[in-house]
Amino acid sequence: MTVAGLLVSLFLAPIHVLAVGMAEDIGALSPMVTLPALTRILLPYTVLCLVAVLTLTPAGVALYFTYRAPWPGLLRTFGAHLLLVYVLTALARALGMLHFAHADRMGWLRDAE
Repeated sequence: MTVAGLLVSLFLAPIHVLAVGMAEDIGALSPMVTLPALTRILLPYTVLCLVAVLTLTPAGVALYFTYRAPWPGLLRTFGAHLLLVYVLTALARALGMLHFAHADRMGWLRDAE
């Protein structure tokens, strides 16, 4: 897998998670569903992805150095994992707020109404 393919996959992963969560169906992973919605909200989604990178990178680095630390301890490991879970929860909320703010432009729930 190339670096470009990995970056595209990481860029598209949150919109696919959101699509499956909103449709409650694995069929929402189809690019026919996610790519039109992504093109309609490209700027806010790109900002969200940049915020995700800027918050996950320090949390991942902290987790990495927690395991490399010479002193043992359950508390430091628990603290690093707690930080990572908190960051992921905050990003999931931000993704939900992105959908809430732009649901009409995304066009996923038109058939449900």
